[in-house]
This record gives sequence, structure tokens and C-alpha cells, in this order.
Amino acid sequence: MIRELQDDIELTLDEEHYEGGITVNTALIVKNATATDMGSYKCILENSVGATSSKENVNVSVLYKPVVEVISDPGTPVNEEERLNVSLSCTVLSGNPEILTAVRWYLDGDLLKELPDCTMNYTITSTLPEESSSICDIDPSKLLLEAVGRSFHGDYSCEGRNEAGWGPMSPSTSVTIYYKPGPATISYEPKQVVKGQRLTIACSVLDPGRPVINSFKWFRDLYRLTDQTNSLLDIESVDVKAAANFTCMASNDAGDGYPATTSVDVLVAPTFIRALENYQGFVYNSKNVSLVCWIECVPGCNISWYRNDQLIDFDISDRYYLSNSYMPLDYENNYFASIQSNLTWNLTTLANGRLDHIDDDAKFTCKSSDNGIGTPIESTTQFHVEFPPENITISKKIINVTVDTIPETVSCDAKAYPNATFRWFREGSNDTIINGQILDLNTPIPRRSNGTYYCEASNRHGKQNISLVVNVQFKPDCHIQRKRLEDQDYISCLAIGNPEEINFIWSVETDNETIEPDFKILDGISYVLLDTSITKFRTYVCIANNSIGQSTACELDITGDVPWWYRMDGNLRKRKLIKYSNENGNNNQANNMTETMADGATKTFYENLPFHGIQAPPNKAFSPGFSDLDYADVDYRSYGPINYKAASIALFQKQQAIQRQQQNQQEERRPQMYGVSDDNEELL
Repeated sequence: MIRELQDDIELTLDEEHYEGGITVNTALIVKNATATDMGSYKCILENSVGATSSKENVNVSVLYKPVVEVISDPGTPVNEEERLNVSLSCTVLSGNPEILTAVRWYLDGDLLKELPDCTMNYTITSTLPEESSSICDIDPSKLLLEAVGRSFHGDYSCEGRNEAGWGPMSPSTSVTIYYKPGPATISYEPKQVVKGQRLTIACSVLDPGRPVINSFKWFRDLYRLTDQTNSLLDIESVDVKAAANFTCMASNDAGDGYPATTSVDVLVAPTFIRALENYQGFVYNSKNVSLVCWIECVPGCNISWYRNDQLIDFDISDRYYLSNSYMPLDYENNYFASIQSNLTWNLTTLANGRLDHIDDDAKFTCKSSDNGIGTPIESTTQFHVEFPPENITISKKIINVTVDTIPETVSCDAKAYPNATFRWFREGSNDTIINGQILDLNTPIPRRSNGTYYCEASNRHGKQNISLVVNVQFKPDCHIQRKRLEDQDYISCLAIGNPEEINFIWSVETDNETIEPDFKILDGISYVLLDTSITKFRTYVCIANNSIGQSTACELDITGDVPWWYRMDGNLRKRKLIKYSNENGNNNQANNMTETMADGATKTFYENLPFHGIQAPPNKAFSPGFSDLDYADVDYRSYGPINYKAASIALFQKQQAIQRQQQNQQEERRPQMYGVSDDNEELL
């Protein structure tokens, strides 16, 4: 029995692949040998006694065509800008022998070169394949791509040849060459760029490069617009920043493509940077007076000035002069090129170097020309010369008003700009009585309202006032007393009233008759000579009158020179003192202290008569029922204290103090025109 072994592994002999190898035919024939049939063969003979192995092995080598693959080094994409070398190897995966005697190189399926090439010398470089070099003695399995560029990009494959022949073509291996995008082109719409309108700038590239474009870079002048990465740059509203050079370029992983630049010129329709205010006022004595009109416009424009819709000709008028300033583009304030026009008053030509509030009050207009982009614009102001109140007038400088009546209204007016505000106040006080031009008290006024009042007109530039005399007229109040004049005794009557032209009426009353004595007037005081030879009790009565009315009678009792017991015998009379109200101003209490008692009254008149041994009278309080009465001293000689009279007078004075306090509280609520209350007002 025979057993065949390949590489010490017993073969299973099948007739399709093997022939022989049996006892009757010991030779082993391998049909259609393949690479798997390569190896070390031996045989073993075996009988019933035992087995014997062949002394030598037979090595069988099967030649077959090479199977190859292409390996690229580096195996990653290569940037054209780096100018690197790429090495390609046609590596044998299987074949016998493994040494390639020739290699055919293919690019994208097209034969690139067969190596070695000993008939013509070529080199595969980064330039042209026609450049010659010896490639006959090189390893054909190696292909060096030098300083690769985008033209080397593609799928490489190879075929190898050994002693068995040319093997199959290898699968393709890609060599990726990155290169940056091609030159950009830039354009924008609309072609006429106007401030405030929309602007779109487009960047396009014909050759996107490899790999694909992943972004665009934008520059405004030298400033990188980092937030802009698209092919379109959209500006919603054109401003001064748009008047620049814009640059764009496409970018990929290989780098930035070649840029493109365009210059954007922005046009501006006439637009006010500073228009005239609706109202423009200057104080009449201002040292510098001018109006300013500031307009941006590209292309440039001119500014004309009008007064009351009439064009100002500066060659004729010397009242004004014009100065124009041309301002460059202002990035900070977003102003394009502009013109600033100043209309200035030539104060040296005006009277006193001051504005005239009649001649200079006018409407002024500044108007631009047409610059082909927009229509002309204009701005108008009403110019006024401002001045403090002047020429203040009053409807009446003096008004006569009867006490406790309503005075007539008085109006006040003044010229001023801005218009004046008015108020009224009284001399000696800055407190406002009434605001407005009209002084209308609409209430009766007392005597203390007499005085000087002022109407004040004011605005923000100053104030002026004018006086008004309020002459409160009242009937006279008289005051009668005994007076020594020129070594003679007189009864004097002093009267105060308004008007001061006062007439006097005198009478002397006795028990049985009334006479009208002669009198004289000295310095406004009326005098009646006192006849001391008369011993009768008598009363001197004085009445003063003026154009307003007649005073209440002023009385003075004269007892005459009679014994005291005669006076006690009933001739001493108790007389009623007429107590005048504060309004009538009678202030004769101190000199007319008489006591009044109603007929049939039980009140007793007490007199202190110590030498009669009569008990002193009690200290009686003044009766409230006689609040309008004072006790009159019947004799001017001193008889010692009369205690009941003193107590009554004290109570009366206390009541007066309470009344005055109440009156003051009421007057605090009165208009200030009434001034401060005066206890002696009725005597003024």
C-alpha cells in the first residue's frame, strides 16, 4: 500500500486532480496544478510486515501569475500647497515567483506607464511625464509621485508580471489631492447704492477646489466680518460703513481661494442732519445770532436761504452774512459728506448793535438744491427777538373807592416776548395778591387797604412793574379835647377823613338851649374859645364832614366853676357816652367817660366822699348789659380812687382784647390786599 504526503499531510487522491500514486502505478501526477499544490512531497510504502518512508522529499514549486494591490504612502489626502511626494507600491498578494519583473500603472483606468521601460526613459514627476530620466533599472513595483498637485488626483491601479506572466489588474486606490478654491468674483445689487436702502453683495467661485467649499470670508476694507460666512452679504440699510472696499474669498480644508474686491460708492439724497427748529428765539442784546442748517448729500448740494419766502441776496443785503462748511464722512455719527450752512446776523449794521423785535421777527427757510438722487428739502423756523417786559401800562394810576365798597377793576399790560405773566402785590410785601393782568377784588375793602399796589410783568428775560394808588375814602372821625392855646382855653376838634377837605359844625348844648359858637381852623384843627365865665354845665359838640359823609358827633362836657355841693344837688348829670364802633373810628372814650343809666334803673351812682363818712362803694363789675358804655368822670379833679369804675374799665379792656384776637384770626383768612390789622385804624 502507498500513501502520498504533502507537507507531512496525507493526500486524499481523487481522480479529478490526481493520477497514480497506487501500488500498480506508484508515480503521482498532479493535474492542473495550482499554488495549493506547492509543497514538499514524500511517500510511504506499507505491507503486512510494516511501513517504510521515502528517504528524500520532493519539493514541488508551481509558478502562477501575481495578484497585486496598490498601497499609497501617505494614505491620507495631500494638500497641493504642501508640494509633498506620494509613493505608490504595487504589492504582490499572491504569485510565484513573488518578484515582479514588470508593472503596468493605471490612473483612472488609463495606462499611465509600464515599468521598467528600457527603450525610452520617462519619469513620473509633478511636472510633465515627458521629462526624461532613466527608469530601466528601477523597481517597477514602486511609483513615486513627486510634489503632487491637483493633476495627480485619481484612482491608481497596477498589473504585475512574474515568470508565470501578467497577473490581473489590482483594485484601484485613490490618491486624494486637496487644493484651495479658485479665484472669486464679486458683484452687488442694486448698482446704484443709496443710503438707507438694501444692498446685497454676492461672492462666486468657478472652481470650488477640493474638498468642497465650507465657508466664505468677507472683509470691509481691512476689517474681517467674522459673522459673515455665506456667499451673500446682505445689508438691510446702507450706512457709512457700506461706503468701503469689500473683499470675499472661498475657503475649504485646503485653504483660502484667491480673493475678489469691489468698491461700493454710496449715494445720499439730501437729508437733514440738523434742521431748523420750528421756533428760534434770541434775546435782543445777544452778542452772536445765527441759524444753522446742516444737510448731507452725495453728490454734493448747495443751500439757499429765504426770509419770508424771499431769497436772500447776500451781495445786496449787509444785514446777514453766509458761511458754508463742507464736512467729510463721519463714521462715528453715521454722516456722509455734508454741507453746514450758517446764516449770521451782522450786528454791527444794526442800531446799537442789537436785534430789533419788529424788523428781525420773520420766517426763515433753508433749502437744498437737487443732487440727482433725491428731491430738494427745506426747513423753516419762525424767528423771534425775545426781550423782557417793556412799555408797561396801567388803565388807571389812581382809583378812589369808598370804604366798604367794591373797587373798580384795573388792567395792566406790557410788551414782551415771550409773553409776560402778570401778578399784583402791595408795597412793602412781595406776596402775590392776584395773578393776571386784571386786578378785580370783587369784595368790599376796608380802610387799611389804602396804599400803593404794583402790577409786575415778567418773563424769563426780566420783569418790570408799575404802581397803582388805591385811595380808600371815608367820612371823618373826630376827636375832641380841651386845649390851652395862646394863653387861652379852647375846645379843639381834630378830624381825620379822606378826602381831607373837611368842614366842621359846632354846637354848645346847655339845659335849655343849643347855640352855635364861633370857631377857627388852624392846621386842619377846629378851635372854639372856652368861656370860663360860664358856670353852667354844658356840652360841646363837634361834627366833621367831607364829600363822603358826616362823622358821628364828638362831645365834651364842661361843668363850669361851681361848688361841689351844687354838683351833688342834682346838677351833676350822668350822660351817655356814644361809643363808636371800630368802623366809624371814634376814639374819644378816654375824654368822654360818661356813665349812662336808663330811666327808672335801680343802679346807683356812687362817689367817694370821705369827709362825709360815707362808706366806700363796692367794686362792682361792669354789667354785660352795658357793654357799649363807659363811665365818664364827672370831674377832672382828683377825688381819690373810684374802685368800681376801675374794675369796670379793666373788664371792658379784657373784652376788647378778646375781640381783637378774634378779628385778627378772621383777617388772616382775608386777601393780602387788606394788609395787617391796625388797632388804631379808625384813627388813621
